Amino acid sequence: MSRQLLTSVLKISNQINRSLVTDSRYSFLKQLGLSPENPGLFDGRWGGSGE
Repeated sequence: MSRQLLTSVLKISNQINRSLVTDSRYSFLKQLGLSPENPGLFDGRWGGSGE
């Protein structure tokens, strides 16, 4: 996968995740400790910067 495509996918993914975390229908995400900005991801294994 090209770096440019990966960057675009990550931006879209981040926008979707922000929407879900702030959506009252998904308030359990905040209870899990998630916020609009998260330093990692889980897709079967942990990844991300951790910063």
